[in-house]
Amino acid sequence: MKFRTEIIPKKQGLTIDYSNRIVSLGSCFAENVGMRLADREFETVINPFGILFNPISIKKNVINALANKRNTHLFLKWDERNYHFDFPSLFSAETKEALDEELANVQKRFIQSWSNCDRLILTFGTAWVYRHSESDEIVANCHKVPQKAFRKELLRLSDLTTEYQTFFKHLKEQNPNLEIILTVSPVRHIKNGIHEDKLSKSTLLLLCDFLEKAFDFVHYFPAYELLMDDLRDYRFYKEDLIHPTDQAIEYVYQHFRTCYFSNATIEIVRLTEQLMQLKGHISRNTSEKERTDIQLKEEQLVAEIRRLKIQA
Repeated sequence: MKFRTEIIPKKQGLTIDYSNRIVSLGSCFAENVGMRLADREFETVINPFGILFNPISIKKNVINALANKRNTHLFLKWDERNYHFDFPSLFSAETKEALDEELANVQKRFIQSWSNCDRLILTFGTAWVYRHSESDEIVANCHKVPQKAFRKELLRLSDLTTEYQTFFKHLKEQNPNLEIILTVSPVRHIKNGIHEDKLSKSTLLLLCDFLEKAFDFVHYFPAYELLMDDLRDYRFYKEDLIHPTDQAIEYVYQHFRTCYFSNATIEIVRLTEQLMQLKGHISRNTSEKERTDIQLKEEQLVAEIRRLKIQA
């Protein structure tokens, strides 16, 4: 007797190993998976523009960074701080000039990571957006500006497919070795309403399906389905019933690993995780002998990891 719909992961033609340079962009779920890769010593850049929820803001930030462009008409001063509508409130400064310099540095760091990126993970969070009425621009963050300054819209699938076809062609021309993994975040944007969230996620799922079929370098990973159909239980969400628990995120990551890691990479990851655990065992109360033993084991693991990476 079955009590859940279990998704069995399959090995993909696409692989991720320690030779790859990974950039992970999008919603907070992009950070959840990206951090697990970074912790296991993959060369990973995670959300250099901050958390971005909608596909248009993700695309706009990448394109503007590559063009060294910041929309000057989207700066604003609010509550004694300067912000930019294309960036989350993580980025702010006392003056517009200081903020512009900070954002320019953010874009430079992205370009540096982009120059050798061959694995791009994009996680779409919502198709609901806010359009700034005065500028007629879709914003990444409203920065607590009164809602009357915006129009709320559901992005149209036809517009998204057109924009992303052009976008992906441009990215591939720049990085011929680029492979893109698309995911839809399982984070529930229910403040818009349950039905409205379903419309949003459906739009994003259809966009991913279209792009995967349109380009042979685009791949879809079912993070959304793993939460909604495989786990399918509120005990895998935090108390807000919106964000997945660490246990749920780890479950999704394990599926991701099975899909994209070779056996050799999985072995290196296993040893790297052992190294992480050893480092976590050292505390102020650790005796000198225990500390010496742990350090010796660390050196042995580091040497073995280095050897396996050379062989891979």
